[in-house]
Amino acid sequence: MPIIIDPSTNTEREVDLATYKRMRQSVESESQDSMLTIVGDTSTSMPLWDCVTDTWTSPIPKSLVYQHYIRKIIFKCSSCPFNTTNESEMNSHIPRVRSQVQQHIGAEVMNQISDGTPTTICTGCGQVFQLRKNQGRRHLQEIEKMARDHVESESVFMHRFSLTASEPTVIRRVPLGSLDAEGLSASTVEQRPERPKRRRRRGRSKGRLE
Repeated sequence: MPIIIDPSTNTEREVDLATYKRMRQSVESESQDSMLTIVGDTSTSMPLWDCVTDTWTSPIPKSLVYQHYIRKIIFKCSSCPFNTTNESEMNSHIPRVRSQVQQHIGAEVMNQISDGTPTTICTGCGQVFQLRKNQGRRHLQEIEKMARDHVESESVFMHRFSLTASEPTVIRRVPLGSLDAEGLSASTVEQRPERPKRRRRRGRSKGRLE
């Protein structure tokens, strides 16, 4: 979004496009203080490479690119997309993952009827899923993958954005620890096999179902 210098505070302020257009019209009609200065516009914007998602961002005003975004430093887990600017949150990431894995020791996905609708429920966390698209099975597979991926993890202190599509600029790496053998073996969650649907055939005699 466009950036202006607010004449009342003499500071930069981000405004939405509609507000920006109104301000420009006011300046052009001289009903607005001519000291209003436009800092960001589409012609002075550029995308940045997000080193967490490995994608380009939407165009960002260059003033913010160099004053804020390009300087942004985060802590990122080397095993998953989790990232934060708070080091204590990063240090508690592995314990949270371990807790989720242990919660699903021996977990199954069971069929149930909820409000008259057939659903499945995870016996580990109690989450309810729709029957379609194997949501319950995918949930358990995600927990298992999360355990495998976090066997050895690091806290990567790095720049989030880059001017080019490249690997992140890493300042330091610190081991976060790993899931112990118990946590890892517990990740081999199982799903109770679905019972095959019984085919109902109308009997030839007396109209019975067999």
